[in-house]
Amino acid sequence: MNFNIYLPEDEVNQQRGKPYSVIYFLSGLGCTHSNAPEKSGFGRLANKHRVAFVFPDTSPRNTNIENIADDWEMGESAGYYVNATSDKCKKHFNMWS
Repeated sequence: MNFNIYLPEDEVNQQRGKPYSVIYFLSGLGCTHSNAPEKSGFGRLANKHRVAFVFPDTSPRNTNIENIADDWEMGESAGYYVNATSDKCKKHFNMWS
């Protein structure tokens, strides 16, 4: 799995070991683990409030399932938070569990 982790500047530079809150940002359809951290501008407020962020890639990639890469809404870049019901997709599309 690919993901980005952001730690507040004070945690990295000054206060090692002190607990902080964590937000898991689950991106939407077609996004990768880089979209939100690159485009959102969250860092200033994350530092101010000492909040760490985890940005996982919520979409299955490189599954080798026949014809799945052709459909961006239901294919490999589709990060729906459900489990697949068809046998060919169950291995890769199980975001709910």
